[in-house]
Amino acid sequence: MPEPTQRRLVLLRHASAEGRLSGMDDGDRRLSAQGRGELVITARHLQRLGIAPERVIVSGARRALETLDKLSMLFEVETRPIVEEALYLAPPATVLSLIQQLGSDARDLVVIGHNPGLTSLARSLAGPDPDPSALAGLSQGLAPGAFAYFETALEDWSDLRPGGGRLVACAAP
Repeated sequence: MPEPTQRRLVLLRHASAEGRLSGMDDGDRRLSAQGRGELVITARHLQRLGIAPERVIVSGARRALETLDKLSMLFEVETRPIVEEALYLAPPATVLSLIQQLGSDARDLVVIGHNPGLTSLARSLAGPDPDPSALAGLSQGLAPGAFAYFETALEDWSDLRPGGGRLVACAAP
């Protein structure tokens, strides 16, 4: 049986979006100026952590795709994003299932999606010995542009279970 590998997971809520205009589909909302500013701060946090994901799973909502676009310049490796429509407003079980489907494809993964699913999943993944300040930050929920960062030793992503990650950081712009 292969040895577990240190894997890193970032659950990132899209940045703030513009309000919804009459007749506009919620998935078509763009990032607001505030959201673009949030991502400058989020990018700094991710850079300090050395996040360079091999894979990104992103919701098909415009604000999530624009979040990826703004952050992709900081990733040191060329990411192969997976645009996943099922991630749009997904419950935590769906988000977890999408992660598990990656198998051993990537050591470092970023998931860009929506609340309340991302916050709920982050809370359920936080296993033993979380960073106290990260746990305190997560107790507030993931604000727009915020993320929860986990480290875990897994053979592959299909082994990820609730309580199976060490919450290392939780930062909001």
